[in-house]
Amino acid sequence: MANPTKAVIKLSGKSLGYDQTDYIHQKRINIDPKKANEYALNIVELYHRGINPFTILGGSNIANGANLVASGTNENKIKADLIGMEATHLNVKAIYKVLKELDVPVMMLSTLGRNEEGFIPFNLKTLIWLSEKKEVICLIAGGTGFAGFTTDTAAAIFAHNIGMDRIIKSTAAGAIYNQDPRDLSKSETLESIPVISYRDVINQELRFMDLTAIAFCEQNNTDIYVTGQEDADTLERILKYGENPTGSLVTNPAKVLSLTKKP
Repeated sequence: MANPTKAVIKLSGKSLGYDQTDYIHQKRINIDPKKANEYALNIVELYHRGINPFTILGGSNIANGANLVASGTNENKIKADLIGMEATHLNVKAIYKVLKELDVPVMMLSTLGRNEEGFIPFNLKTLIWLSEKKEVICLIAGGTGFAGFTTDTAAAIFAHNIGMDRIIKSTAAGAIYNQDPRDLSKSETLESIPVISYRDVINQELRFMDLTAIAFCEQNNTDIYVTGQEDADTLERILKYGENPTGSLVTNPAKVLSLTKKP
């Protein structure tokens, strides 16, 4: 690994939301403080183990541009994406609040240029500088800062720009499957896929992650580790040793062959 002291983690907004029944009763913004606290404790532990985590937050628990357009709530795709990008700032603030109470060095970065409520607008030069410091936990809001790109793509781009050869993609499913695990209408048996190439993911349209992000990782040979476990032990094993026994790996064909060939 190029630099095991740095980590790029893509955390979906849904992983911070209330369970649906809880949310109905809460009648408030869909951020579960317990889940935000749990994730914050995990990345603090990573920090204490010498790993410099950069977390890119999604916003789908609050607002998602594509869903807003599909539902007819907002017909303007650019403005709908902007709403989704704004939502990521709320998730970042929820985790930031916990980290500040734990008295660890943490920064909230905004690709939308927000310079209020503790957010710092940043660019590539700032990102590289922070990655070289290796002493600050960074929470990134706003995705790429441009409409038309997901936070998955932001994670892929940021990883490449700070010299990482792997990213962690946290999902509710916890792994890649041969079909959408939420779709019970299909007849074939649901099977997990431990390791797969970028091209096979794209060709099979396995939409656990934005396919633009997959293509970017393929271009730059960035391994994608898919997991549903966000505890410090699991994250450290992935980042330092490439071990992900309960999840999946997306990588180049040569590595797929070496990992799947029979002894």
